[in-house]
Amino acid sequence: MNNLERSNPSQEIEGPGPVDSTEPITTNIQEAVRVDIALPNTPSPSQIFTPGRQEYLNLCVPLYQAALKGKWKDAEVIIGKNNHMVRAAVTRNQETTLHIAAATKHKTFVKHLLTKMSKSDLALKNKDDNTAICFAAASGTKKIAEMMVDKNEDLPMIRGNGKVTPLYMAALFGHREMVLYLYDKTDFGSLGASELVDLFHAIIGADIYDVALKMFEWKQSLATSQNSSREIALHLMARKPTAIGREIQLNIFKRLANSIFEGLYFEDKMMALAHQLVESMWKLVVKLPEPKVSELLRTPTRLLFDAASSGNVEFLVILIRAYPDLLWKVDERNQSLFHIAALNRHESIFNIIYELGSIKDLIAAYKEVSTRNNMLHLVASLPPPGRLQIVSGAALQMQRELLWFKKHENHVFGEIEKLSFLTKTENCVFAPKPKNHVFSKIAMMFSANCKIKFLTKTANSLFIR
Repeated sequence: MNNLERSNPSQEIEGPGPVDSTEPITTNIQEAVRVDIALPNTPSPSQIFTPGRQEYLNLCVPLYQAALKGKWKDAEVIIGKNNHMVRAAVTRNQETTLHIAAATKHKTFVKHLLTKMSKSDLALKNKDDNTAICFAAASGTKKIAEMMVDKNEDLPMIRGNGKVTPLYMAALFGHREMVLYLYDKTDFGSLGASELVDLFHAIIGADIYDVALKMFEWKQSLATSQNSSREIALHLMARKPTAIGREIQLNIFKRLANSIFEGLYFEDKMMALAHQLVESMWKLVVKLPEPKVSELLRTPTRLLFDAASSGNVEFLVILIRAYPDLLWKVDERNQSLFHIAALNRHESIFNIIYELGSIKDLIAAYKEVSTRNNMLHLVASLPPPGRLQIVSGAALQMQRELLWFKKHENHVFGEIEKLSFLTKTENCVFAPKPKNHVFSKIAMMFSANCKIKFLTKTANSLFIR
């Protein structure tokens, strides 16, 4: 929202010139947002009043300053003498006083200002086609939105920048209370298919799972509908390793506590609802023909391997429980879910392999296409830097890696298979050397790292200042 951060508008803001309908419209609100108005049967909105230069400096700048600071008495003096100023553009981007007051969350100011405005005045748009309720949705002030909708019930369906509704904007910015309010004020029957999908994904992206579940129950086809990037909702959930709870609902104690002390176990409740959402959507997906399921799982990214690389164990458990064939899925390098989990040190996912009985041995024997590495190589390889640096310091990192390898080396393969499959590769930490040299490479690497840090600290301590 342009111009809102300027502390002295009278010095820095140029007055608005004539409105040019051919001027390209720019985007202001986070990646998305531009508005189509006017529903059928809605009264024609008022026109933005574009003041002359002198009137702008004498009236618009003080109004802008009053709206920024929430000083209604200062604004009332101006509007009382010049009522048309409620429709005046007070910024170069054609925002009115109501736009500014909504963006700066001044509820009392908005309350008084609305008494000076007509219903159609609230539908005025800036250059980016945003009404004032778009600014309220982006700022997350539910009370301001309520006052506006009470004055003009058509506002929730006046699309803004990017041809999206205020509800979408509220979800995009993660304002839960605003989403809950606008959800009940939005006419979903008038939204297009792509609008519904984008809205559904935005609500999931904001972790508002009670609303997402409600929307899914209203239109279950959203589970398999793809957005412009060809993603379905499960792609979003696959990348949220901390969003999904282990249980599908809260236990009786937490439910009772939530009913008495609202919000006490709010995060646990959202995680349970996320579990319900994923399970419900997956049940619909697996009912599709096998080729369609495979297409959804691998387009545009491999959904299962996104979950495995991010450590989303609950997501994978839900999917595998309903569709065990997923255990055999491999990526383009011939790596299974467990290979990816081993490489990224997601032990909670990797440990599932021990529950598979003899199937474990078959999956563990899969070899990567280019390097011919098997699962034990990945257990012995260094993880990505982000996973390695979970603990600080080379010594602790080395200790953690050694413990990881020793824990899994005899479980992944038996002794005979281990000797048979272990082959020296460029990226393998533990090469097939005599027993006392098993950890030589990793030890050398961490030792060199420690020496560098020691020499650096010593040099710094001896440096003459």
